[in-house]
Amino acid sequence: MKTLLEKLGIRSINNVVDVTNFVLLESGHPLHAFDYNLLAGHEIVVRRAQAGEHLMTLDDKDRVLDEQMLVIADAQKGVALAGIMGGRQSEISDGTVDVLLESAYFVPTNIRKTSKRVGLSSESSYRFERGADVGVCDWASRRAIALIQQLAGGKVARGVIDTLAKPVELRRIACRFSRVNQLIGVEVPVDAVKRALTNLGLAIASESADRIEVTVPTFRVDLQREVDLIEEVGRIHGLDKIPSVASRAEPAISKFDVAYDRLRLVRQILNGVGYEEAVNQTPTAPATAALTQLPAELVLVKLQNPLNEELSILRPSLLPGLLQNLRTNVARQTLDVRLFEIGRVFAARNGKPQEQRSLALAATGGRTPNAWESAALSAKADYYDLKGAVEALLARLKVAAVEFVPQQAPAGVFAQSALVKAGGKTLGEIGMLQEKLGREFDLREPVALAELDLDEVLAAARWTKAYRPLPQHPSVQRDVALVVDAATTHEQVMAVFARSRKNLVASVRLFDIFSGKTIPSGKKSMAYSLTYQAPDRTLTDTEVNKTHDEIVAKLKTELQCEVRAE
Repeated sequence: MKTLLEKLGIRSINNVVDVTNFVLLESGHPLHAFDYNLLAGHEIVVRRAQAGEHLMTLDDKDRVLDEQMLVIADAQKGVALAGIMGGRQSEISDGTVDVLLESAYFVPTNIRKTSKRVGLSSESSYRFERGADVGVCDWASRRAIALIQQLAGGKVARGVIDTLAKPVELRRIACRFSRVNQLIGVEVPVDAVKRALTNLGLAIASESADRIEVTVPTFRVDLQREVDLIEEVGRIHGLDKIPSVASRAEPAISKFDVAYDRLRLVRQILNGVGYEEAVNQTPTAPATAALTQLPAELVLVKLQNPLNEELSILRPSLLPGLLQNLRTNVARQTLDVRLFEIGRVFAARNGKPQEQRSLALAATGGRTPNAWESAALSAKADYYDLKGAVEALLARLKVAAVEFVPQQAPAGVFAQSALVKAGGKTLGEIGMLQEKLGREFDLREPVALAELDLDEVLAAARWTKAYRPLPQHPSVQRDVALVVDAATTHEQVMAVFARSRKNLVASVRLFDIFSGKTIPSGKKSMAYSLTYQAPDRTLTDTEVNKTHDEIVAKLKTELQCEVRAE
């Protein structure tokens, strides 16, 4: 017995315990032997542990139990952790004269939970967690008794004490013949299905022309559903009889593909304008969440079971996370940072949590980090740099009628900000970070921030695709330099271009803004390049000059500006 156990990697303890271990390996059913004279009241009961109850297990560790755990106890105390390990107080020793043998079945989920809670795994728990055979309890105990009597002598007490509340009902599973053929992929004769199942010890309970119902022995704990029976039929019938057939490849179409492609396009656009993607955790700290100014009707969403206090709130905004990313980069001497994040943000309305997809952007450091001019190197990223990135994104998504409306009283993390609107709907907010918050996040340079409601942005985008052939005829360029009031914005000038634009104008580009000695005080020069092109012919100088003069006249009238001489 000792040699057999040692070959299987189990240490020999004594003749009684060795027998229980041998039967465990032989039948797969755990047993436990108690010193009968060490049990108070000469009895055992199965009960729930009391909260805070202590049990010294056979590995000499004091286990603290709770009311969810199952213990084997005598009249006074727990003597074993049910299905896992026995207790030190009632173990078999050299002085043991009388033995009480326990053979039981335990619910797998309870053994699994208890094993995880106390951090204890054993040969017994390994079996019980995976489902033991409830029908082998009596046989395993009789087999162990026979071996104990053979190896240790002694006298066997008459009878057994069985506490099974009601007889075990054998599980019944129906199996359809058509389903067998469908899953296996070949025609399996009905007789072959019956023969395969009955040869495995499954008795036929009922049958008809299209199905069979069998009773499953208790030792086949792995057979739970129809598909399990079909697997057995396929194994017995022969997997080698299933022909190898190349499956037909068909493109899979899912509604999620469209959503994924649109988010990928957003990422590509932002990557193209120099922004890198950041990914942050959804839970955040209360202090970090407090940086977000929520509308009066919304409140923060608190987690019921947070990992820790620092991760107890679902983030209401992506901006605090990006500020942490900026701090990390700057601390590691990466001073020129452009980041964006796509993620979900959360808030509660009338006690009900709500979520939406959000897009946040952050920029700090130099405007053109790789420039060679000293003036360009000293220029810092500001609101207009971030505004250009947002405009590029919305333009590529074909969001119409975009405008930036300055906020009189910015809230939250913003010192100055503007609302981003399109078609009368607010898409988000863009602005500069408060200097005080910048210092708190150890940021050396001004920080431009923006956060957009990504669902609203994607809803406002136009996704129809139109084919436009490459131009077949050459283009002509004309420049115009306007002397306008210093308060005049590029957006106002472009609005005039849009109203006065002719069919021959292919594009308009601002290439210079200048103010100095040659420009009157309170004025500035804005130079634009206009590209003229016709889709069906080569333009003549006369056509281009006439159209150009009309546009310049319109600019003079609406902007009250002058045109600088060439």
